[in-house]
Amino acid sequence: PTPRATPPGPSIRYADFSSTAGLTLNGSARQAGSALRLTGNQYDVAGSAWSRTTIGAGRSFSATFRVLLHDAAEGIAFLVQAEGPSALGDSASYLGYGDYYSDQRIRPSVAVELDVCDDSGDPNWNHVGIVSNGNVSSHLAHGQPRFDMAAGTAFTVWVDYDAAQHRLTVYVSTGRTKPTSAVTSAGVDLAARFGTRPVYVGFTGATSEYTAAQDVLSWSLTTS
Repeated sequence: PTPRATPPGPSIRYADFSSTAGLTLNGSARQAGSALRLTGNQYDVAGSAWSRTTIGAGRSFSATFRVLLHDAAEGIAFLVQAEGPSALGDSASYLGYGDYYSDQRIRPSVAVELDVCDDSGDPNWNHVGIVSNGNVSSHLAHGQPRFDMAAGTAFTVWVDYDAAQHRLTVYVSTGRTKPTSAVTSAGVDLAARFGTRPVYVGFTGATSEYTAAQDVLSWSLTTS
């Protein structure tokens, strides 16, 4: 018999955020014109936004999103997590997904952080890191983009997860063409981490004594 094709998995698409229908917003996250604003110009706040469309931990996925960080105020993160749609961590260096207390971190989770401040445990002030279970002081892997992410210029992020190889790979560029070289990559087994629980995908962000509007401009995600 002819093998049955695997049915397509869930997908998410926001050409912009003139509508945030289908998202759950927490903390400081809100719609700002056609952008998803995770933080505004406020001190010491954190926000999160999660798609109500969940994905299976055993599937591969590819996510693409455009980001605009108006200034250097800690940064934002893209997460896959199984805590739920109200998940939100602490502000400042915890980027809205971590916390000083381990039981207050978003967990289980894997984060791709776009970190623009040099805090304790950080490799530098401008890095892309892969972080497990909200432990911001320990990176599974990290790399430094060839541009300043907080320069006030929009840039693109691609996050690819290969479920067969258990590999998460991240690319960044100020353009819209995916680079051939990744900025960072780590071995991650999402199926072992999340089991059969629904997996939520979305974003977090935070400010500290430094403030900035931190926006996601567009977002798409496909699973296979």
